[in-house]
Amino acid sequence: MKAARRSFVLASQGRLIHSAYGGFPNQGAGDVASMMSWGACRGSIQTHFRLDNTIEGLSPAGTKLASAIRHDTDRLMHTDWTTDFSAFWDDQVHMHENEYVNLYEGGLNPLISLFTSVENATTEEKDVVKKDLKYLQACHKWANKSNEIYTYIFDERFRMQREVFDPVEREKILASCTEMVEKFRDEVPADFRKKAAKDVEWHLWNLRHWVWDAPATKAVFKNTMN
Repeated sequence: MKAARRSFVLASQGRLIHSAYGGFPNQGAGDVASMMSWGACRGSIQTHFRLDNTIEGLSPAGTKLASAIRHDTDRLMHTDWTTDFSAFWDDQVHMHENEYVNLYEGGLNPLISLFTSVENATTEEKDVVKKDLKYLQACHKWANKSNEIYTYIFDERFRMQREVFDPVEREKILASCTEMVEKFRDEVPADFRKKAAKDVEWHLWNLRHWVWDAPATKAVFKNTMN
């Protein structure tokens, strides 16, 4: 019994503790697991990205913010916008937006702005950081929309599997979802179209698996169903 308990404790200590700020090691010792303080955790997470050395002409604070924004943009572009997308990204984008305001626009909180604002920031610096921020906002927008499409397809598949057994009715569901995906694909900007289409269409084809045959849908939506 003691050996089993010891094995459980050792295994627990080896696992990451997951939080909204990412995963960090369990610092527990013995039978009592303890976590790093929130401040220590936040401080370690801030070092998870490297400053972008290709950015020139920015203040140290501006370089750090631009690097963080680009790092999160890259992370989001490598995250599945359907099953892996979460409200974590809402918080991340909102955090960068607030930090930009604090650095360059007087701040949401005068006390915070007093210690964090960039004095005499050039227009060029503001434009560089704002451009990166807008790109992240656009990426987040279409990730959100991709997740909405996925959620709708998932709900329709769930309903089809449990309530809809008529093959004609199943094809109608498939046709409506296919039409929705094609319209969505045409709306997505070129920078995000391939990523959004790839993530969403995988689930559309999963829905297609539950339709015995779809001759009408394949005839109408040739680019997607064939």
